Amino acid sequence: MLGTGWANCEFRSYAFDDTTPESIDNATLIETPESRQRRKGREIPLTEAEQTNLMEAAQRTWEEAGFLQREGGEEKLIGEVEKVEVQNDCPVKVAV
Repeated sequence: MLGTGWANCEFRSYAFDDTTPESIDNATLIETPESRQRRKGREIPLTEAEQTNLMEAAQRTWEEAGFLQREGGEEKLIGEVEKVEVQNDCPVKVAV
């Protein structure tokens, strides 16, 4: 068969979120409803509060694992990690 390499591909469409001054300043992108419908069928997208909670949980995990540091209110990603192990379902840097 020819052309089967694209059979499981998807594409998404986005639009700039212009609902708040902050989203305009940040050039926030949101997936269009048509794109989401095409890609996921009838699943309900996460609310803004759920997205925020998910992001905060991920950042806490990164901070605890040493991948993210906060200095003076700013976040700073740490350089490349040579080895990572999972301990208690969390990624942890280990000495090599």
